[in-house]
Amino acid sequence: MTRYRQILAWTRFTLSEYLRSGRVLIELGALIVFAYVFLRRPNTAAILDATQFFSMTAVFVLVQTIYTSSVLMSMGSRAQGYVVLARPLGRKGYLMGLFLVSVMIGIANFLLCSLIVTLINTPVRWNFVIWGAGTLPLILEIGLVAALVMLLSGLVLTSGWRLLVLGVVALASLGSADIFSKVIALDSTFGKLLSAIRTLVGIPLTPLLAGFELTTQRIYSAQSVAIILGQITLLVAVLAFSMAAFDRRDIILS
Repeated sequence: MTRYRQILAWTRFTLSEYLRSGRVLIELGALIVFAYVFLRRPNTAAILDATQFFSMTAVFVLVQTIYTSSVLMSMGSRAQGYVVLARPLGRKGYLMGLFLVSVMIGIANFLLCSLIVTLINTPVRWNFVIWGAGTLPLILEIGLVAALVMLLSGLVLTSGWRLLVLGVVALASLGSADIFSKVIALDSTFGKLLSAIRTLVGIPLTPLLAGFELTTQRIYSAQSVAIILGQITLLVAVLAFSMAAFDRRDIILS
């Protein structure tokens, strides 16, 4: 219990530092502009439905989460972090606090966006059940994006490992590109090998992509439960890998 209290105390401190830095005003301003430009429907003939809301809001909130997580990782890389790391909190608690703040701000941005949309659009063509069906996978998406940004930060991985992970992500996500598809389609050993590698490295990213689709479509079935479980599993795996990597590397804060 002492360790959990220390993590919560570090999380509160990091959140207050982020709020005092004024960066949250940038996110708030961007959120208001986004809501009024893309989600406002002054004409009652063009009512904003849930699919339109989640399709646009999910992209915006996830991009904001990337920004927030990057800023927090930069804050965690400051030399003042030595004072915290020297305490019983430890490296895992230090990293977990930064991650929790990223997720909390991402969720707060989504909730605030939902509130703004509800106020500026009357009537709203969905209820709490429909909203909740899209919110659950989106929250897990926010956690996954924050964890991936944390993993790819200079605080956790060295340059070589970051390039390797980015290469794996690029290989898994470029499967739909025309040139890449033509190379895979070649009836050659290289094409078959590349296709097998892309399929293999694309498996871990499947919950991330499927979770975004579930957020926008909100159609729940046995497959949807598997997607949510996959999101949770991938989140735990990325966090565990980040903790292990951060625990074993030499820390140089500046």
